[in-house]
Formats: sequence, structure tokens, C-alpha cells
Amino acid sequence: MLFETNEIKNMPIPQKLALLELISQALFDESDNVESPVWHKAILEGREAEYKNEFARLSLEDAKLGLKE
Repeated sequence: MLFETNEIKNMPIPQKLALLELISQALFDESDNVESPVWHKAILEGREAEYKNEFARLSLEDAKLGLKE
């Protein structure tokens, strides 16, 4: 099933959302075969380092309070 741009533009919104869901699921099902770009890995590593630094400074009491919120 191949769609032209105009066909998609003319679809009702519920049909567009259904098509989007199908595409998302297909991409998810094949995600093991897709390698993330290098820039994405660098961003994730940077965020991981930020979180480690942030959580390293939390006391146990503050961490527990954060879980309750």
C-alpha cells in the first residue's frame, strides 16, 4: 500500500492517526535493525552524566521525597 501526499492530506484525521499508528508500530518492530546516529548517542551520554551528578548529590531523604511527589 503506497500513499501519495495528496491522498494523505485528504484523509480524515482518524484515518491519518490510524496510519501513523501503523507506521509507528512497523518502525518499533524493526527497531533492532536500526542503529542510532552518533550524535544521538552523544546526547544520551551527556544526559546520563547529568543525571548521575544530580542524583549523587541527593540525600536519601530528598530522594524519598522526590518519589512521593
